[in-house]
Amino acid sequence: MKNIKLIVFFLFIINTINAQNWTLQNSGTLNHLLSVYFIDKFTGYASGTLGTIVKTTDGGNQWTLLNSGNQCDLNSIFFATIDTGFAVASCGWSGAIQNTVTSGTYWEGISYPLQLYSVYFTGASIGFVCGMDGTIIKTINGGMNWITLSSNTSNNLFSIHFPVANVGMLLVWKEQY
Repeated sequence: MKNIKLIVFFLFIINTINAQNWTLQNSGTLNHLLSVYFIDKFTGYASGTLGTIVKTTDGGNQWTLLNSGNQCDLNSIFFATIDTGFAVASCGWSGAIQNTVTSGTYWEGISYPLQLYSVYFTGASIGFVCGMDGTIIKTINGGMNWITLSSNTSNNLFSIHFPVANVGMLLVWKEQY
């Protein structure tokens, strides 16, 4: 795990060094924010503890609190289209997938038996979620149905990303003794 932390820390340092003119913005919430996703340079969302979702339409200068309909920790947020977004949750030992088709105005969700940590879509229809105990689930119809995939691990999977449509990367927590 130390190697993974070192790599992630190193990537954040590189981004911070190359980025210019960072400014602190007030999110309008005291809850911890865990994930951020921008659809374009103006419209973005952040999700966090206790079901928090906030939205900006001016590039992050002002944020509006949205009602996620969930009190669980929303660990990751992603928008597949300008209207359709997903947030995944951990709530005790279980999880949930929240979704909106109204640009965040209204959210609904489905329960999942394990904690979920990350969501990523490669297009409007195909998306992936990862989580506790090696969980990977996939949709091919924009979140209407989800199927379980084999990850060949029982380790927790904390982040999923696809640099190109057919190549996925996972951040795995692996205990080393």
